[in-house]
Amino acid sequence: MFAIFRCPATWRIAALLAACMTLCACATQTVQTPPVPELRDHPRYDIESVDLLGMSTEMRQFVEAQARGHNLDDDRAWNLAYAMLDPFVLDFTYDPQVTLTAREAFRTRRGNCLTFSNMFVAMAREAGLNAWYREVEVPPEWSSIDDTLLVSMHVNAATAQRGREYVVDVSRRRARDGERVRRLSDHEAEAMFYNNLASEAIAREDYNTAYWLLRKTLELTPNDAGPINTMAVVHRRVGDLAKAEEIYQYGIRYLDDKVSLLRNYRVLLEQQGRMDEVAQINRKLTLLDDPSPFDWMHAGHSAYEDG
Repeated sequence: MFAIFRCPATWRIAALLAACMTLCACATQTVQTPPVPELRDHPRYDIESVDLLGMSTEMRQFVEAQARGHNLDDDRAWNLAYAMLDPFVLDFTYDPQVTLTAREAFRTRRGNCLTFSNMFVAMAREAGLNAWYREVEVPPEWSSIDDTLLVSMHVNAATAQRGREYVVDVSRRRARDGERVRRLSDHEAEAMFYNNLASEAIAREDYNTAYWLLRKTLELTPNDAGPINTMAVVHRRVGDLAKAEEIYQYGIRYLDDKVSLLRNYRVLLEQQGRMDEVAQINRKLTLLDDPSPFDWMHAGHSAYEDG
């Protein structure tokens, strides 16, 4: 059993495995790319770097016509945002399963909200505007499919002009008062791109491709527990439990998100019958705030298996 944290903008996978490590309050440590072990019995697969925000000639023509073509230079942000969300102008189709670069998004007119945000950020910058990615905290939507726990997340884009901020969101959701947002760097958005592709590779059981995509992700965001969890899933899926455990121990030692890492490591220990260590983790997890329903689902699954 493992969990995919799936969202319109980015997918996160966390193996439901766990480890007996001491959980303590400590300062965040800056780390280099995690020392991830090689994938057993699988060849090297080079992942080429993508140009996430690369522009095509057609995209430049669109920007010229829609952002600048009205001869109202001060309205570039509004003009571009309106055109990209107007189905009679760009006609972009939202598809949560499709992760693409800005250029491919414009060519196919299709993709998830990371894909749309790539396209908007690239085109807004082409128009001479400051534009950036935003990670938005949305109410979680949990479901379970084939022993996989799914939770939604969200990313959109923003630009600013004349002191006014314009948020452009392919889902057309209304912002809630007081909702929390976080500005993402281009590096973080690129890491989300590779992480999405890794999730898709795992779903089709292409673990070697997933492994090398995750290594690429971790080069960009080494402090992110999400790809660390996912990397452990990959090793577990190919039968190398020792390396999966090594990855969890590293993450629990160095990263902030110890809740997911401990929970995920716990299932690995359960599979190995190391119940004393499982009990220690359970005591730690009861002290931690976690909104997910996984423990309830896990308990129900265990009760069903026990008859």
